[in-house]
Amino acid sequence: MRRFPWIVGRAVVREALGPFFLAASVTTFLLVIRFLFTFAELLVSRDASTADVLRLLAYSLPHVVVLTLPMSLLFSAVLTVSRWSADSEVIALQACGVRASWLMRPLFGFGVLIFALDVALALWVLPEANRRFQETTRRMYFAAARAALEPRVFNSAFTGQLVYVDRMHPATGLWEGVLVFDLTDAAQETLITAQHGFLVEDSSTGELWLSLREATVHTLRPERPDRYQRSRNSEMRILLQAPPSASVTIRYGPRESSTAELWSRAHSPQESESERRESWVELHKRVALPAATVAFSLLGFPLGLRNRRGGKGYGLTVSVLVVVGYYVLFNNGELLARSGKLPVMLGIWLPNLLVVALAFAFLQVVSKSPSVRNPGPSQLVALWQRLAGVWRLFRAQRNAAAANGRAWAAQRCAPPLLLGCIDRWVLRQTMTFFLLVLVAVCGLYIAVNFSEQVEEIQKNQVPLVVVASFYLHLLPQILHDTLPLAFLIAFLGTAAVLEKNNETVALKAAGISLARVALPLLGVGLALSVTLFVLDETVVQKANRTSEKLEDVIKGRHGPRSYRFTDHSFLFLPDGRTV
Repeated sequence: MRRFPWIVGRAVVREALGPFFLAASVTTFLLVIRFLFTFAELLVSRDASTADVLRLLAYSLPHVVVLTLPMSLLFSAVLTVSRWSADSEVIALQACGVRASWLMRPLFGFGVLIFALDVALALWVLPEANRRFQETTRRMYFAAARAALEPRVFNSAFTGQLVYVDRMHPATGLWEGVLVFDLTDAAQETLITAQHGFLVEDSSTGELWLSLREATVHTLRPERPDRYQRSRNSEMRILLQAPPSASVTIRYGPRESSTAELWSRAHSPQESESERRESWVELHKRVALPAATVAFSLLGFPLGLRNRRGGKGYGLTVSVLVVVGYYVLFNNGELLARSGKLPVMLGIWLPNLLVVALAFAFLQVVSKSPSVRNPGPSQLVALWQRLAGVWRLFRAQRNAAAANGRAWAAQRCAPPLLLGCIDRWVLRQTMTFFLLVLVAVCGLYIAVNFSEQVEEIQKNQVPLVVVASFYLHLLPQILHDTLPLAFLIAFLGTAAVLEKNNETVALKAAGISLARVALPLLGVGLALSVTLFVLDETVVQKANRTSEKLEDVIKGRHGPRSYRFTDHSFLFLPDGRTV
């Protein structure tokens, strides 16, 4: 048969669609879950509107989807081919004259379609989403800063500044009795008091200013406390410092720039060499990441063909290892390309080339395996004899079970409370899924976060030790957020495997209740709950403080953080004197 039977191709693609959408939805949700906690905090503490929070969620999705589509395609390809291989459908097709390598054609076509979708997201949707995310974040920050300012409350919403207002007039926006404690200059402490004041927003830059009238400025240098300065001003303006996440830039960076703007900067002689290089890096990156879908479609076929069991655990394990390794190579190549140590094209496209080379190498290996070559008559006879032997064994066991049915019913007793072989098997299966999901989520989250931070790392020349320490201290919070969902996915995965292999029917036939089978999993869930509590009380808080300090180093923030109780907002009691 020289022509490819397209009915087989449609069957392959149809079977790959289910795992693809499942993997895409699960990985996207697991990566967005940390954003959900941040957005919930915006709703509660920043008094942000639900519409703005939903906009931020929508604007953050394209960046995650661009990264999760390649992994989802790899998972679906490996799972589909391994299922066909496990059920001997590949051998059946070979017996009909269809070469096994031809099955790669529909997977390759499916990968090209996903590549077209992914590259459209990366070239046009993602830059606009990043730009709107930045604009919405800045607008929400200023709106929240205005809403957070209340009369007779010490407010620390502005970095390095403490603002207090005695009385506010909402109708006119005028303040009375204004006090500002300014620590933006590390060399001196400044206290400003004014009779009146009001907020002014610069529409051109988005900066927020505090205009004061009849102001008195008290300045003190800690190293020279004997030199105290005081000055009076009839009018003065103070720039209220925005937090680092809402910093204002007039010109958008490479991630927020459109593809046309990047192309113009890359060819503009007025731009510096580093800016042109960064533009080229971003342009290649927007095509190279989606191109991983095509490379993974080629690699998924030989990886799935080598599996004989067709299990989801194999597909998940292989997908996690390949994707984490790919993103590690990609992020390091991007960092080297931005620093000029590697040519831009080589640094960005090298991981894809390695994946394609690995795919063809594995394809050569599996094509030489007897299980994927065209089977001769002797192989078909051996296969038939093997199936006949299995059928005879099945009939003998069924007859023996029928003869000893009454004796087995009399001797049957309740399952033991201690862990038996079934309990150990269920626990082993569940914990395998659980660890794989945790490794996948942690690896993907670090890869996504590193792709966002790589520009800052290169610009601020951050040492590798600092970057590694940052992600090491970030792990407890990631585990804290994803442990419950990871265990739920592991539980559902184990139940699906038991149902697929008819093992639940066998357990019921043996008189073992499914509730008894799930009992050790309940114990694991309770143990994980205690672990989460201990982790939250002992490790997470300290690790978060350290990771925030290291993030300040990565982003080039020089202002020190403080976690003392004095950094929180204070207010006066009704007596007007007690804070």
